[in-house]
Amino acid sequence: MAAKVKTHDRMMASMVEVGRARSDYHMAKRTGPQVRARRGIPSRGANADYHYRNESDWLWMGELAWDLFRNNMALGSITDRAIENQLQGGFAYDPQTGDASLDADLKAWWREESEDARRCDPDGELCFCDQEEIALRSTLVACDIFGNPLEDGTVDLIEAHQCRSPTAGNTREDGAWRGVCPRQRSTPGGLLVSE
Repeated sequence: MAAKVKTHDRMMASMVEVGRARSDYHMAKRTGPQVRARRGIPSRGANADYHYRNESDWLWMGELAWDLFRNNMALGSITDRAIENQLQGGFAYDPQTGDASLDADLKAWWREESEDARRCDPDGELCFCDQEEIALRSTLVACDIFGNPLEDGTVDLIEAHQCRSPTAGNTREDGAWRGVCPRQRSTPGGLLVSE
């Protein structure tokens, strides 16, 4: 009889455990240790650019990214490999006008234009291939670079931190923000560049 009592006690104990079991999981709850407190973000949400809402944060993040690229052996190597894999042989100009002689002339024109640094860069130092690499590297590391086309046909590459508004990142009366002046319908109308 004593054996039956022990079995009965075990069964009752297991029923109590089943009674304490919950039909949901702690992970699915919106409260508790799994919910991370987010600092600085409004409770109603924010836009995608909220993380650099002030200019000092934006400049700090860019400088930190460049520092990591230059001084972290793995990150610099990974970025260089990504650039090589994306650019490979560089931009290939392949006109297909339907006229074979015109296509050949356009290819010859492009080769001449893209390999002459004086026709690509205002300082005459970078050919088109070099500009491709710089633009991609700046985009991958610090997220932005401006290619400013000049009247002589060259393209001046301007690092994003040089494009600044005199109002320290706030929108000015003319609508300029972070150094970009809008034209009608929010198309860029000009750049305010610091030297």
